[in-house]
Amino acid sequence: MTDAGDQNMLLSYYIHSFVPNISVVHTSSNFFTSVYVPMAFRCEPVLQAILACSAAHLAKGAPNPEDQARLLELSLRSQVRCHRFLQERINLNGRLQRDHIEAIAIILLLVGLEVQNGATTDKWVCQLDCSGGNSVFCRRSWEAEALYEHFLYHDVMSLIMSGVAGSETDESDAASPSEIAASSPLPFAEAEVPWARFLPQDRPRPSSASSSSTTQRQTSPGSIHPLLGLSKDLFFLIQKIPRVKPMRNAAEGCLNLAENELFLNLERQLVDLRFDLASDACVGIDLAARLDLVVLAETYRLASLILLYRRSCVHEDQIPLLAQRIISFAERISEGNAAETGLTYPLFLAGAELVDEQSIVVCATKLMKIRERVKIMNMQSAEEVLQEVWRDRLNGGPYRDWENILRSWKWVIHLG
Repeated sequence: MTDAGDQNMLLSYYIHSFVPNISVVHTSSNFFTSVYVPMAFRCEPVLQAILACSAAHLAKGAPNPEDQARLLELSLRSQVRCHRFLQERINLNGRLQRDHIEAIAIILLLVGLEVQNGATTDKWVCQLDCSGGNSVFCRRSWEAEALYEHFLYHDVMSLIMSGVAGSETDESDAASPSEIAASSPLPFAEAEVPWARFLPQDRPRPSSASSSSTTQRQTSPGSIHPLLGLSKDLFFLIQKIPRVKPMRNAAEGCLNLAENELFLNLERQLVDLRFDLASDACVGIDLAARLDLVVLAETYRLASLILLYRRSCVHEDQIPLLAQRIISFAERISEGNAAETGLTYPLFLAGAELVDEQSIVVCATKLMKIRERVKIMNMQSAEEVLQEVWRDRLNGGPYRDWENILRSWKWVIHLG
């Protein structure tokens, strides 16, 4: 067991260094601290998951090999305790039997641990699948809503890898146009919110009108996502992209694009989506940070269009233009700013489509500096894949798609 001194040090590091390091905005409502830390004081295994993440991250900056080895050992011991807790609560069918919220919190923290350690196997996807059935359950309490938002982030990152991990959605599973047009799960009805009596009286009340449109949703103050910033609604749209059937040739594409309402609905919503600088979610955040969040959200939106257009040969010629715009937006976020932490996903998708050396250098430099600052090692895996793409492209070799490279390496990486 971790002794009290180590535990206090690692918990303090988690709150004051680790969480600010991985968050795109600094707010008191960050679920990594406002939900997980209080939960850790009533559930020891949640605390162990926090300590595992904290120790593993701190080890990357250890001054000597001895300290690094000790911290990694502490992380491993905490992980063992987490797995023991989960084994006692998950049946042979992968269903949670009890302590649902705590178990899901641990799983999500362990997914994050795999990411920060630079995992290239599908272990993190399997861990995520274990919590994937929680979407209905995770709308029953304040804590569960936060868990669902955390799950949303990792779920989209796994969907980006669906073509690599062999989990592409079958045509028979594709959503209907009405499902695509619908936005995220409906907000709580006021009567269902157990904490309603503690909320300000002027809190915007959810309504069917406000929840029917992705671009018009009301957001309560302080609800900005620590990993997605202003892009939470956008990520609900990205979840639908793998359901669009790929169109592999021009004839097929021309025939289906007129009929494929899924594609057209998604394209329209992604093109029309705008991010509000004066959103209630930005209350208490200074103007410079708000501008960074809007820029980050724009890079996410453009990257999402790349994901969508990769499924249509008719739109392939638009992808390099989108990639160039992402690089232009990313350059607007100053080095060291919190929002810069969220650029891995858009920079990777843009970088894989760049054709000119100058833009490639900008992309590579940005990724390298972010990795060196945040010490989240999945970024190194993303850089290695891009280097493979660029090597062939700059040497006049054949075009290599990043998905094909990942398949050949048997890698499944997280772009968070």
